Amino acid sequence: MTTTSRITGIVAMSLALVVAIIIISGTGTAPAVAMTGTSKLGTPSHVQLTVKDLITSMAWYAKIGFSPITGPVNKPDSILYMSDGQLVLALVKGDAPSPLLVLRSSNLRALRDSLDELEISSGFKLRGPTYSELQVASPSGVLMSIRLSTEEDSIAFAQAINPICGPLAELSVATMSLPNERTFWELVGWKQVDANDTPYPFAVMSDGRLKIGIHQGIDLPGIAITYFSADAAQRVERLKAMGMTFEPDMVSDAMKNDNAVLKSPDGQLVFVFKDPKAK
Repeated sequence: MTTTSRITGIVAMSLALVVAIIIISGTGTAPAVAMTGTSKLGTPSHVQLTVKDLITSMAWYAKIGFSPITGPVNKPDSILYMSDGQLVLALVKGDAPSPLLVLRSSNLRALRDSLDELEISSGFKLRGPTYSELQVASPSGVLMSIRLSTEEDSIAFAQAINPICGPLAELSVATMSLPNERTFWELVGWKQVDANDTPYPFAVMSDGRLKIGIHQGIDLPGIAITYFSADAAQRVERLKAMGMTFEPDMVSDAMKNDNAVLKSPDGQLVFVFKDPKAK
């Protein structure tokens, strides 16, 4: 059973697409994704999440396996960086669009020229006479901020499996059109590494550092950080014992022992699911 078919069986049938983003960066022993494409968008850095209260959100993510790390911007009153050993999150106080996939590039002017040639719209921020940031969105609404690598350092973190939620599988987000979304990622240099029409049309794209699974046919409100593990039942029980509350309407009664959906104080969904390949 594929990852995508497992999500279809677990999450309520009213859900509409899943875009899987697995970020593999930093240093350590976690397995890397094989290089399968050459992205024109730069190198992935982290996922930025807007929060109302930094301390409340930091405490919530700490409960599910994230720890504070040093990031390129150290402002404890407005931004905090956390990692679970697989994914880096930047918790930012404010009301900016969220979530935001942050990438780094050494030449934003050349990148914007390339996007213009591809007829991909992009916004920008200037610092003096040069670009300091480009803003791009995929057709299904994957928001991206591409920043100058000379102005924003890479984020180093020790790689490991999340001790609470397990192996990171994907970040999931909804789309209405698989062809349009797939074409976008192909234009920016990503390669298709998997596809099928069963149980619904989906394709998985990769640049070698990220995987983006484009799924059509289920209804997902917003996005989700998704974990798969063979021992998901034990992880779900541990989360219950920790006092974590689940979203009851997003998992069928028959699957609640092995699967859970968590929601952060700011509405970020986190799926803890049984590995579809586990027996």
